[in-house]
Amino acid sequence: MLATRPSAVLVATCALTAVLGLVPAAAHAAAIASTAAGGPWAAPGTWEGGVVPGADDQVTIAGPVTVAGTAACGELLVTAAGSLRGATQPLSRLEVTGAVTNHGTISDGPYPFFELAIGGDLTSTGAWTCKQVVFTGIGDRALSLPGGATLTTTLAMAPGAAGDVTATTPLAVTGDVDLTGGRLVLAPGSHLTVTDGAVRGPIAAGGNELRIAGWSYLENCTIDDAVLVGEVEATFLVTFTTRLVVTGTLQNATFTGGGAATIAGDLVNLGTITRDQYSFPVRVSGDLDNQGVIAASHVSFIDAGEHRLRMSPDAVIDCPVFLPEFQATRLVAETPVTFGDDLGLGEDGVLELEPGCAVRFTGFGGLNVGTVL
Repeated sequence: MLATRPSAVLVATCALTAVLGLVPAAAHAAAIASTAAGGPWAAPGTWEGGVVPGADDQVTIAGPVTVAGTAACGELLVTAAGSLRGATQPLSRLEVTGAVTNHGTISDGPYPFFELAIGGDLTSTGAWTCKQVVFTGIGDRALSLPGGATLTTTLAMAPGAAGDVTATTPLAVTGDVDLTGGRLVLAPGSHLTVTDGAVRGPIAAGGNELRIAGWSYLENCTIDDAVLVGEVEATFLVTFTTRLVVTGTLQNATFTGGGAATIAGDLVNLGTITRDQYSFPVRVSGDLDNQGVIAASHVSFIDAGEHRLRMSPDAVIDCPVFLPEFQATRLVAETPVTFGDDLGLGEDGVLELEPGCAVRFTGFGGLNVGTVL
């Protein structure tokens, strides 16, 4: 019997099968832990099993590990006995695509150039003093500091990153907070404390306190429904939405030569709104409840329509107050009110005094154009 020749298709199929059989399976993420002795991230001897972590691996730091240049992993856990530090100048950078949990120490090391890029959640109960934390990727994530830990770092968003960073516990940061491109959200009961840093970008405060300490200031930010605690200085492009409650002092930042605050909503002043040497106008689109002293450059109601005004018996607005010019605007006093400077109602503006609500002028206060009902 004559031998039959295999078809070309069969030969090709067998050859392809043989080749595919030589291709190793795709690598999977591994769980890699450092030794207790630690060492440089890039050194095999730093890691149990002698394998340097890859970009997808789950890494546990159980000893002192240093990062020189750029390193990467999928998730990061620093145990109470572990520490992670930068080692070179200029920047040392660790890129973590997933979550970071720190129970030990994350710091700059010998140089203040260590940057940690995080794509997932951030949780820290330990010491955290690296130069900068950069949130990467698109999506929402949580930031938790159980036990009252503090982040001594700058919080920022990487170029192209987006999403909410939600603080699920009180958040204390020594350094700048600038999540421009994304948004910082404060969950109920999660006040924000910023010491010696600039506050920029959007913040959904949710009625929580924003506590300002040291030389901190506000700049180019939009803060929704906040309670300001401490001496708060504002530069320019500072906007509060929904409601602003001032319990301490709100004034201009003196090093800028001025400042301004826009409240696109209601203003409740329980403390002092003032200015220090330079101009500090305050613009309000909603109602004003003044239980303290307002001595800014001036207060202007920026929207036509009706605004409600309430004042405690000892409170005073000791600066000019203006309604929009040539727009039908009504300022309704629900309590007796006191002005220590000019009240400018405008040609079409009206001050309406509800029954038993007198208007009083002190100092150089007076009424110019407008109608009083």
